[in-house]
Amino acid sequence: MIPFLELSKALAKRGHHITYVSTPRNLKRLPPLPPNLTQTITFVALPFPSIENLPDQAEATSDLPIESVEYLKKAYDEFKTPFTTTLLSELLERLTSPPELADFPTKVANLPFEAKQLLDFNCTVNASGVSDAQRLDTSIRSSRALLVRTIHEFESDWISLLAKLYETRVIPVGLLTPSAEEDSTREDDPKVFEWLDKQPPKSVVYVAFGSEVHPSREQARELALGLESSRLSFFWVTRDVCLPSGFEERIKGWGFIQMGWVPQMKILAHEAIVGFMTHSGWGSLVEVMQSGIPLVFFPMMFDQGINARVFGEKGISVEVPRDGLDGSVTSDDVAKTLRLVMAEGGAGVRS
Repeated sequence: MIPFLELSKALAKRGHHITYVSTPRNLKRLPPLPPNLTQTITFVALPFPSIENLPDQAEATSDLPIESVEYLKKAYDEFKTPFTTTLLSELLERLTSPPELADFPTKVANLPFEAKQLLDFNCTVNASGVSDAQRLDTSIRSSRALLVRTIHEFESDWISLLAKLYETRVIPVGLLTPSAEEDSTREDDPKVFEWLDKQPPKSVVYVAFGSEVHPSREQARELALGLESSRLSFFWVTRDVCLPSGFEERIKGWGFIQMGWVPQMKILAHEAIVGFMTHSGWGSLVEVMQSGIPLVFFPMMFDQGINARVFGEKGISVEVPRDGLDGSVTSDDVAKTLRLVMAEGGAGVRS
């Protein structure tokens, strides 16, 4: 225990937060920490199970005669579940807190439901035999440099943090966005631009949530009702979303629903567009970054919540309020956020 406490102190001195897990009696045996490490090393005591033939307060081999050690081993076999629970709790706490190594002011972090999604989807071993988190970490640590699709002027602090975290060179390679002309690799639906061309300049909210992750049935309903009650003209690109009964009839004339693919760059460049409501996926964000269009974010998965909060701290977007535990949303909050951002032709958010 003492050697691994020394390892914990050495890691903590390098900026890592350490969770030292053991049993209550064993933790009391450890020497006190130096004052400068009390905030970076956390001791977690797992309740010791009651085992037949194992005396009370016996938590180490030094507490027992040699012939009773087998019962101590049996007791430690029962720590699998509480240890796993503790580990997940620690990870959730880290994921819902700003990064400890950041040397700049930030409150960027995941909401609880987002952190749980990351653990469920990224930290679980899948059919490939490794988790996505392991795959990413191994790829980065085996590389001589990282090429990142961003620009230094936009997030220099975060680029520096990434370089510090992985102790490697990080090279921003630009936004790498296609032009509006290059974006149209398929034939456009003429109805889309016929409708947009009829709208006044800076009057339409463009709504799109990407091609990979879709709102749940409940979320889609609240988003639709929020758009309706906002009374803002909108152009919503969607796929397999179940809309509320009668919704398309009620929004005729001032709302347009397009099922399937659209040339997003061309739409964002259209003079009728006043703002963009998006899932805050990085692909969509880099396409809109140079436009100055106000942004409303409704993140759903992966890096989208972090992206939304990085943009929010820069004052160039507003995020729709969500329940932090389950990610649910209300139509009232959707409508209020849209009206706030799109007020006075998009002046609600600094461009």
